[in-house]
Amino acid sequence: MKMLKSRPVTPTRPQGSRAPAGARTRTLALVTAAPAQEAVPAVPAARAPAAALLRTHSFGLLLMESLLRAARNAGASVALLPQLAQADTGAEALELQAAVVQRLLELQQGWWQAWTIWLEELAQLRRADTLSEHMEQFYNLGAQFGDLLKAQGTDLVDLQDTVQVDYGYWVARKLGTVGV
Repeated sequence: MKMLKSRPVTPTRPQGSRAPAGARTRTLALVTAAPAQEAVPAVPAARAPAAALLRTHSFGLLLMESLLRAARNAGASVALLPQLAQADTGAEALELQAAVVQRLLELQQGWWQAWTIWLEELAQLRRADTLSEHMEQFYNLGAQFGDLLKAQGTDLVDLQDTVQVDYGYWVARKLGTVGV
């Protein structure tokens, strides 16, 4: 039973459209020699919506894969219910749950420290002499705020993926040994 699937890689360009390395070098030389010329964008404007659509499609596929993995794990959990009365299976299930709780506590501690540092920086905002300095300080704090939220979200989704895969492997292993 294959537990880990390779995730689809969405190319940013159509596969046959790569320019040879020498052509890129010549283009760079042309741009350097004639700065008044505008560089050619990596993705033509007509293809930009298609590239964005492919990235959205890839996100949808990854989300669907995660939902299917959760559904398979739920079905496997129902099949595993009779075995939970066995001491080793119940103990292993509790160990898995304890590991998830431990990881959540570690993540929470890191998040708490990061938000504490951010709040300290917010409290230490110096009085700006100009409007541009004031805007720069607030935009920097806003960017840090966004980075912290992104990191938290990524940490949680990464933990979810890890738990789904590890639990799925454990359940498959347990169910595979039922008849042996």
